[in-house]
Amino acid sequence: MLLVELTFCLLSSLWAGKEEYVFDLDRPENNANSIFAVRGKDVVVDDISVMDTITIYKPIFDPRDRAKVEVSLLSDGSGIEMKEPTVPTFFFTQVEDMYELDSDEERCASTILAHSVAATAIKNQVHRQSKRVVIEFPDGITCNKDFFNEAGDGLKLKKRFRMLEVELCKDAAGNPVTTHLTFMYWKVAIDGEEKKLGPDKNKPDDDDDLKNVLHRMSKMNMNTGP
Repeated sequence: MLLVELTFCLLSSLWAGKEEYVFDLDRPENNANSIFAVRGKDVVVDDISVMDTITIYKPIFDPRDRAKVEVSLLSDGSGIEMKEPTVPTFFFTQVEDMYELDSDEERCASTILAHSVAATAIKNQVHRQSKRVVIEFPDGITCNKDFFNEAGDGLKLKKRFRMLEVELCKDAAGNPVTTHLTFMYWKVAIDGEEKKLGPDKNKPDDDDDLKNVLHRMSKMNMNTGP
C-alpha cells in the first residue's frame, strides 16, 4: 500500500496537471483560467461565405509567455487543448525584483525565502512550468480550423497577440499614466454553419468567380509599392 501511495505521489509530482472544462458561450465570464469565449453569428468571410465562429480570448500576464501558449483543436473538433504556463514567468525569475517594490515594513524575510525556494524548484523542473487544459465546446457544437488558421499546421490554431494601452490614473500634473495589457486570441469556425453569399468560389470556370479573382488582383496591385 505504501509503495502504491509513493508511486502515485511521484507521478503527480512529475505532471503539472491536465484540467478539463466546458466552454460557457452564454456567460463568457464564467469560463475558467480567465478565458473569455464569444460566439459570432453570421460572420462574413472573403465576401463569399457566412458562418458562425467562436473566438477565444486569454490575457497574458507576462508578455514573454506568449511563445509558451499553444492551442490545438481536438481531433474530432469537439473542443480545444491549450498548453499554457502554470504561473507567469516573473513569479520564478524575478523574485528579488518583486520584493524590492515593497517597503522595509512590508518586506518579510521568511516569505521571500519560501518564494525563492519554490522559484528555484520551478526553474529546475521544467515540467512544473506548464500545464494542459482541455476545454470542450457545448453539446452539439464541433468546430474546424478552416478560414482563420494556417492550412499546413496540423490541428494547431493560429495565435494572435495584442497589446492594449489603458490609463491607470493621472499624475500630479493631470497627465495620464498608462500601461499595456496583453492578450491573445484564437478563432474557429462552427461546423455546419457555413452559407454562401454567391457562386461557389471553387469553380474556376465560373464568370462570377473570375470577376472576384480579377477584383482582388486589382486591389493587390493598388496596394503593392515600388
